[in-house]
Amino acid sequence: PTNGEFAAAIAVAPSQTYYYRCYASNTVGDAWAVATTGLVSAPVGVTRTWAGSNDWNEGTNWTPAGVPAANDRVVIGSGLTILSNAVYVDVLVVSNAATLVLSNWTTRVTAAGDVSVLSGGTITLPPAFRDSEMSNRVWIACSNLSLAAGAAIDADAKGWRGGLDTTYPASGPGAGGVTWAGGGYGGR
Repeated sequence: PTNGEFAAAIAVAPSQTYYYRCYASNTVGDAWAVATTGLVSAPVGVTRTWAGSNDWNEGTNWTPAGVPAANDRVVIGSGLTILSNAVYVDVLVVSNAATLVLSNWTTRVTAAGDVSVLSGGTITLPPAFRDSEMSNRVWIACSNLSLAAGAAIDADAKGWRGGLDTTYPASGPGAGGVTWAGGGYGGR
C-alpha cells in the first residue's frame, strides 16, 4: 500500500485483496477514479523437466527452455544437476537415476509446495572439502519433504576433509578417517 502516495508501480502479493484508486492528470484537468478493489492472482507456472547435464542455471538444460522460476513445477528425472545458488520453485521432484548436487554453503532450494525424492533419486553434496575450498550443506525449505524407499539425501563423507598430515587431522564432532570426515554428528 502506498497510503495516499503516488506510485508508478507497486509490488503486490498473490491471493490478496487490494483497494486502489487511479489518479489522472492532463491538459483538461485532474481527476481521481472511483475507489475499486481487485484480487491479485499468482502467475501460473509451467512444468520444467531436466533435459541437460550439470548447470541448473543454463536455460537450455530444461524443457521447455528456461531456468525454473518461483512458480514452476520442476522435475529432474535423470542425469546430474548441479545447483550453486538459492532457488525458489513451486514443487521439486527428483526421481529415477537423477542426482541433484547442492554445491555451496548458500545453495538453498525453497519450494512453496512439496519436495519429493522418488526411488532412485538423490540429493547430495560435492566431495569433502578442505579449508581453502567452498563448504557445502543440504538446505531445503518446503511444505512437505518426501523421501521414498530407494531414494537418498546423501551427505555421507561430504563434510570437512581434514588434512593428509598431523597438522590438520580429520577431526571434529563427526570425525572420520585420515583423509575425509563427515558432516555434523557422525559422518565416516
